[in-house]
Amino acid sequence: MDAKVIEFTVSYIITHLPESDIKYKIKKAATLPVSYDIRTIVSVLGNGTGLTAQDTVPFALWCAAHHLDNFEEAIWTAVSGLGDRDTIAAIVGSIVVLYAPENTVPEEWTQRVEKFDTSMFYK
Repeated sequence: MDAKVIEFTVSYIITHLPESDIKYKIKKAATLPVSYDIRTIVSVLGNGTGLTAQDTVPFALWCAAHHLDNFEEAIWTAVSGLGDRDTIAAIVGSIVVLYAPENTVPEEWTQRVEKFDTSMFYK
């Protein structure tokens, strides 16, 4: 992923946040390269085990920012951090699906997802 895209995205988010722990962790997330071991990333940013935004969102943004062009890789990176995997994967997937090319979502995944129009929640 282009470093300028990540820098712009993080800068945009940070300008809209009040001074807080989450703001500082998102700033830190922007400095951590994708080459770092996932355990190092989690030790710095958290992985959702604290069940708070400041323990979940920075890691989710880091995963998304470094894999905006590859949906599958973004999701696997998100769940590899362990912790609150379903929440983090949902955040990451929601961001990346809007940016990544359509063909990066594995066909098998799209076939296995619940169909919206037949869902019990569809009205």
